[in-house]
This record gives sequence, C-alpha cells and structure tokens, in this order.
Amino acid sequence: TVKDLAAKKQVAVCLPKLDRAKPIDSTNAQCNKLTRQKQNRNGRTRILDHQPIDSIKLARLLFERVVAGEPPLRGYDVAGALIGRNPKTSSRHMGQVTSRIDAACFEARLPMLATHMVRKPDGSFNPDMFQDEWAEFRDEIQSVAENHKWTEEERNSVMKALAALPDNSSKIIWAHYAERGRLFIRHNLHRNVIVQARKDLHAQSSGGQPDK
Repeated sequence: TVKDLAAKKQVAVCLPKLDRAKPIDSTNAQCNKLTRQKQNRNGRTRILDHQPIDSIKLARLLFERVVAGEPPLRGYDVAGALIGRNPKTSSRHMGQVTSRIDAACFEARLPMLATHMVRKPDGSFNPDMFQDEWAEFRDEIQSVAENHKWTEEERNSVMKALAALPDNSSKIIWAHYAERGRLFIRHNLHRNVIVQARKDLHAQSSGGQPDK
C-alpha cells in the first residue's frame, strides 16, 4: 500500500550504507534449556537470575500478543502479573526485564519489542526511556517499534539474542552500549529492518518482488 511504502522509505533513509547482516535462528527449546540451567545452578535460582528467566517468559508473551494484533500492556504491574509476579511489588523488577528484552532486540538489530508492547498505565510511552546517548533516537525507536510487522524468523532472532545475553543486570548491559558511542548505536539500531526496507524499495522501483 501507499502507507506501507511511505513507512519503508522513512526507515530506509536512516543509515548511509550497511553491509549484509548474518541471519540468526533460535527455538523455544533453546530458551527452555537456558531457563532450566539457571534454575538448577547450585540447586537454586540467584536473585539476579530472575531477570533472564522472566525476560524469556515476558518476551514469549509479548510476541504472542503483537503477532495476534493485541494492544500493548499498560503498566509494569500488569506485565508482571501475567508472568506470575506480584503486581504490587514487581514494577521495578519488570522495568529491568523489559529493558533486557529491548537489549536483545538491539543485539538482533530489530525494533524494540518491549518499548512498544509495555506502556505506561495511560497507554503512552515511558518518557524516561532512552536517555543520554539514546535521546536523539527516541522518537525513531518508538515509531519503528510501533509500526513493525514481526516475522517468525525475527522472533527467533530476538529469542536467541535474549538467551545469549550475559547475566549482568540490564542497566549494565545498556551502559556497555552507551560506552561504545553514538556511531555504534546508529549503525546497529534496527539495522535489519532498514536493510530489508531498502531491498523492498529497490525491488519495487525495478518492478520486481520484495526480497524475503
């Protein structure tokens, strides 16, 4: 449609030039294995390990909702309750969990799933997200995340990236990205979406079919 074409053009102009990214794949079985490994370490689960485990649970739930066309969740307490957390005490923890999911999206060079699918109670984006080095990209991140149509391959890429993240808190993971600077962020931010949008635009302009 004209609207889809306009959206692809908006995404395609974000970066000057990109090389081909390597495809990533994953399965639920791998994520289940990671969860069991963390739960069985020394016979118990460390407090920090709740973030990786809960991020896998929530990511699965968010992907189910976004693919089904369901609206974003309103509030960390709602998100927490849906994965078995106490909604009265889990808001801070769930903030770290959603940040971890978005870190996996960044690693997979795809839109920020949790940014779009877990909102404030009034349905708006969290204004405190993406500060400092990320601030100039905030509007772009929100727009791309809100309008993206997820594929099964992309979902698998994010789940694999999520399983591969270190056990550090999400705050430390994001600080590492910021330390690498603006150019690093710009180069990797939903890069695969930009690459695909440019392929589709080229195919349309040459009368061919969009690449898959």
